[in-house]
Amino acid sequence: MKDLLMIRHSKTEMLADSDMERELTEKGMADAVTLGRMFNESGIKADIIVCSPAVRAIKTAQLVARGLNYPENAIVTETLLYHAAPEEIVSFVQHFDKNIKSLIIVGHNPIILEAINILGNERVARLKTSHAVKFQFDTDLWEDVGSKTCKHMVKIF
Repeated sequence: MKDLLMIRHSKTEMLADSDMERELTEKGMADAVTLGRMFNESGIKADIIVCSPAVRAIKTAQLVARGLNYPENAIVTETLLYHAAPEEIVSFVQHFDKNIKSLIIVGHNPIILEAINILGNERVARLKTSHAVKFQFDTDLWEDVGSKTCKHMVKIF
């Protein structure tokens, strides 16, 4: 079994010097803390957390990681998660080592939503900030994750 949790970053400020530098609002920070705590209470674990290099995604990942007792310095940033096509995100997920059982990805709309809809066995119409989808795939290989191996899919709003 493979577990994948895909999260849209938390609420951000509207203005910054660049899109990459947009910070989380107070609500965004509180929502990310709540997500981490909720995931921990639900027994969600992470072998690896990967996020976009945008400040808002990094901060969301860090706050979720704290809730999961996952070391913040182990979070991996991946440029692909900021600008790639949804199919590239799916391919990225499908290239993880088989020893990784549980993966968390923090990214941006519309890319993250479109990747969710490629991987899942049901359609998600909208993914607001701080919302997530948790998948469980009936496979031992990341290369096989997709709608055909999606055993369980839960929207976390």
